[in-house]
Amino acid sequence: TYRWDVERPLYGSEKEDLRSYCAELKRKIDQSEFDVLIFSDYDKGVFFDDMVSELSRTHRCAIRMVDPKNDILKWKGCTLIKPNLSEAKSITGKSEVVDQIEEIMNMTSAGSVVVTRGGDGFSGYDGSHFEHDVLQSSDKVNSVIGAGDCFIAFCGLCLGNGVDLRRASEFSFNMGAIYVTDKHNKPLD
Repeated sequence: TYRWDVERPLYGSEKEDLRSYCAELKRKIDQSEFDVLIFSDYDKGVFFDDMVSELSRTHRCAIRMVDPKNDILKWKGCTLIKPNLSEAKSITGKSEVVDQIEEIMNMTSAGSVVVTRGGDGFSGYDGSHFEHDVLQSSDKVNSVIGAGDCFIAFCGLCLGNGVDLRRASEFSFNMGAIYVTDKHNKPLD
């Protein structure tokens, strides 16, 4: 697992230093065997140019997932794209979730898309459209920060163990619902 949490553009690094770090990260990924790769840089600029599509060509990993923020084209080569509803609308300019999913698939050639809709559920496509609607939740949400990370991590775990996307999404959504109610889930001051 590689994770770098610095809340500044380019993670507080010079662009060339970050490119060097990314080249080293790519080399480590190419030399390793993973069942699932999850890409997420929170739009900080770690994934340059066609790094993801190049990794997709060179790495044997069958499941490549991303929780995109803005530049959807750099995620070509991912097998699963998982934006939240506001990200999907911003990326596509479309207001209907089915239209958002289709546009994201057209833009990225991804085989699957799941759009999380906050506490309302999720919508997806894995060869056919599916939805999971939550009518009403009595759980008190403490903080939604990290809910998308929780969803994609559990989804990757499920998919890497052979669970189909619909069941993986439902399980991941339920884990995210538990996570957002945890009293310890809060940003650091």
